[in-house]
Amino acid sequence: MVWRVCLEASSHPVESIPNGRAEPHLRNGSRESQMTAKTTLPLLNPPRTHFLEAKLVIRAIHPHLFSDQSALPPSVLAFTKRLVKPPIHPMGPASKVFLSRFSSTLILWGLCWATMNWVYEPGFWILLVPLILRSLWEFYGMLHSAELPHFRKTGMLLGALICLGSLAISRQWGCDLSVQFESASLALSVLWIFVRQIFRKSAQPLPITTIAYTLLGVAYIPFLATFTTKLLYLTPRAADGSLTGHYYVLFLAVVTKFSDCGAYVTGSLIGKHPMIPHVSPKKTWEGFAGALLFSLLGSLALLRIFPTQLSLITPVAAIILGLGFSIIAVLGDLAESVIKRSTGTKDSGHFIPGIGGAMDLIDSLLFTGPVLYFYLRIALGA
Repeated sequence: MVWRVCLEASSHPVESIPNGRAEPHLRNGSRESQMTAKTTLPLLNPPRTHFLEAKLVIRAIHPHLFSDQSALPPSVLAFTKRLVKPPIHPMGPASKVFLSRFSSTLILWGLCWATMNWVYEPGFWILLVPLILRSLWEFYGMLHSAELPHFRKTGMLLGALICLGSLAISRQWGCDLSVQFESASLALSVLWIFVRQIFRKSAQPLPITTIAYTLLGVAYIPFLATFTTKLLYLTPRAADGSLTGHYYVLFLAVVTKFSDCGAYVTGSLIGKHPMIPHVSPKKTWEGFAGALLFSLLGSLALLRIFPTQLSLITPVAAIILGLGFSIIAVLGDLAESVIKRSTGTKDSGHFIPGIGGAMDLIDSLLFTGPVLYFYLRIALGA
């Protein structure tokens, strides 16, 4: 059963509402009555033992604000007593979060390096496709948690079509035809989602919102992600038929994620000046400077290690791409922060310990992938 607790300057007691919700309007005559807070919390029945949702906008709460505490359910009263304590990160202390993040990062890079070293083509499909579709699933999951209307099954089906179709066509007939397929698929997605809404049995006050949210997921994740997957087949194969484009995928991943790591490490250690607090309060200008430095170093280091394999990237281009990827990666991360803030979620999921969801992992790659793809098309003269 869900109770909605609203602490405001009012003197009305708890009022029962037929739909199972209650609105306690409470006041205390002292100065604390000026402090307000609102929270929506599910009070779960056994055997479920934890809160699934606790969305808080808190200025100050103390139990003595209630004029009639006996009218409240015991679990609501116990919850409000705990609100005066500082929040605890759901994953534990900062050291534990860092260790989880570091361990997950090592495992992910180990998988990437093994796939790159063996040039195992199906391995790239196994890594990329589930990651993209999982990210799309998490995106729709955030919409669901915020009770925003969308067609999850339709969106997932269209996302799988775009992602798998793009890879298959790029492998068989090249990237030019793949681009045409993706454009046609996106147009088909618009038509399909509109038809899905038109023949929906239940009416909605604003049906356009369902169409918009569903289409945003398809365009934002699988469509943008195809620019990264096409990198595998953009360059000609080697004499023995093995891939060569995977080195550019490696370059994209290293430079982009070095930017993320640089922002995280620098911002955690010396970050003091918020960058865009209304979008992401924890991002700082010091972290942004660290992102620029790490990304630039990663770009130059990879070019030094693989000069032949990355022959389309000149030293000057490596500097420009390193700095450019860093800026674009930060924008990609901020774009996801806008979605999180709009849906009231902290992480897109808990798929990767210490990092969050799959969407938290690829958010910056969704923006940097198209940049590298079009640069390589220009470098190839195509």
